[in-house]
Amino acid sequence: MKPTTTRLALGGLLATGLLVPTTGSAQTQMPTVKQFFACYVPTTGTVYLIKQPGLRPACASGHVEFNWIAGGSGAGVTPDVVITDANGWAATGTFGSGAIPVTGPGVRVMWYPRRAAFRAGSVAGTQWDDANVGDYSVALGQNTIASAHHSIATGIWSTATGNFSTAMGTATAASGHSSFAIGQGTVASGTNSTALGFGSRASGRSSTALGQNTTASGTNSTAMGLSSTANGEPSTAMGANTTAGGDFSTAMGFSTSAGGDFSTAMGDRTTASGGRSTAIGQVTTASGEASTAVGTDASTNGMTGSFVYGDMSAFASRGVVQSTVPNQFLVRASGGFRFRTSPDLTTGCDISGGTVPGSLTCSGTIASAAGGFRFPDNTVQTTAATGGITGWEFVSASSEPDLAPAAVTSVIALCPVGKKVLGGGANSGLADGAKVTLVESSSLFRADGREGWLASWRNDTPATLIDLSLNVHLQCANAS
Repeated sequence: MKPTTTRLALGGLLATGLLVPTTGSAQTQMPTVKQFFACYVPTTGTVYLIKQPGLRPACASGHVEFNWIAGGSGAGVTPDVVITDANGWAATGTFGSGAIPVTGPGVRVMWYPRRAAFRAGSVAGTQWDDANVGDYSVALGQNTIASAHHSIATGIWSTATGNFSTAMGTATAASGHSSFAIGQGTVASGTNSTALGFGSRASGRSSTALGQNTTASGTNSTAMGLSSTANGEPSTAMGANTTAGGDFSTAMGFSTSAGGDFSTAMGDRTTASGGRSTAIGQVTTASGEASTAVGTDASTNGMTGSFVYGDMSAFASRGVVQSTVPNQFLVRASGGFRFRTSPDLTTGCDISGGTVPGSLTCSGTIASAAGGFRFPDNTVQTTAATGGITGWEFVSASSEPDLAPAAVTSVIALCPVGKKVLGGGANSGLADGAKVTLVESSSLFRADGREGWLASWRNDTPATLIDLSLNVHLQCANAS
């Protein structure tokens, strides 16, 4: 082994009992300034002097030589230690054997072979006494404690009391088995738990709390952000002031709550309290089992299996759209609906909103499989009339003005069987060669009022046109 040059306080060696002359004689009076040489025995941790009268001239094989300079009358020695061996140095010992080198408050670097533990920094009390030193533990910094085996504590006031735990930072605590606490004021008390940030708490087994003042208390739960809480197993809470209380629940955003098992709440102040429920958007509530609330101010109102969507048309008054029966699909969309049935969005149906709401427009046929169609006058059309392609059609006939009543009768007879006359009218024309010019239209008439039709027509038509040709027309519709 290469020689080692060491400057070491002689008083320190004498105080610890490591400096033991091989002759066993008492120390003689030293000159004012003197250089001392000694040898360190790695296998026993002891030291002996050399190169003094009556002592060995050199270190035995395998022992490490070092030296120091002492000046004055004993107390004036230098405390510096310098090791210049290119191979480094080692402090050995026997695990389970020996006593702790130093206890109580103080600043020190301490290797404790009995527990294979290492300490460096300073303590104000008993933090590094034997009772607070775990086997194979490391504590660095100020007032740190690593009392469990294979634990690590670094920083200031950090405490690692769980086996295989790690606490780093300011006043962190890792008390769970294989737990990990980093930051300031974080606590990892659950087995295999992790707490990072400021004031975060991970108390559930295999839980994770990240951010500021987050809490993960459920098994396998995760809380992230600001003041988020994951209580369910295994739940997830992310954002600010979110709570995932149900098992397998997820809460994300701001002040969201997922209290039902398997529930999901996302957005701004949404609540999913029903089992397997989903609330997304702003101030939505899914309180029914397997219900869904989406949009703004929408609530399933405790109705099982219901779906509710709310737009922002009632945002100023905060009017809530909510289900009235279970398994209901309810939508408030004041801007209308658009349903599309083709990839290019060219086919489908629209329900208008805005100033003229409620009109249905479709690109194809509107069909009724049963029940028919109800009209504004509360009548119901259930079947189509025979003889026509559509439900209604026009019929007409020409006549001399004086034969108008007969013309009306003949036109009514032209309506197909199964249809009734809704109403009609007449036109008079002026013949000018091959050209016929429409000059006037009579008042409309209904089938049940045709007795007064001719008089009405004569009153509404100029006298000069009374003798001209007449065209009578009317509208026929389904009889039902």
